[in-house]
Amino acid sequence: MGLRDRGGIHGDRVDTVACIWYEPRGSLQLDVSFERRDSLGRAYLDSNRPETGVFLPTTVVGQPAVVMGVAPGAKGLCRVVVGLGPEQGAIVTVSDGNAQGRDSCDEARAASEQVVRYLGG
Repeated sequence: MGLRDRGGIHGDRVDTVACIWYEPRGSLQLDVSFERRDSLGRAYLDSNRPETGVFLPTTVVGQPAVVMGVAPGAKGLCRVVVGLGPEQGAIVTVSDGNAQGRDSCDEARAASEQVVRYLGG
């Protein structure tokens, strides 16, 4: 993806930690956060919200997951929520202000697969 680390660990460091990478000359940003709560269950609860245009149950390297985007084709913002265990989840968010022909959900799915594989999935 050609991204740079934004530096440091973000989040409250108790229930959520996150790392952020960005594209130096563009508008692409990748956020990876880990939560000690039922992220996947919360995603299902949020699926009825009007701003959730895309909600696609799926798996990521054998782990239950959902793809959530703002609109079909997801040019701009997409999130993949992966259940990692009881009260454990990973959230991979790709935001792209320019969406230069890239599908944010394709980018988020690819990144979430790398995260789960790195964790040993």
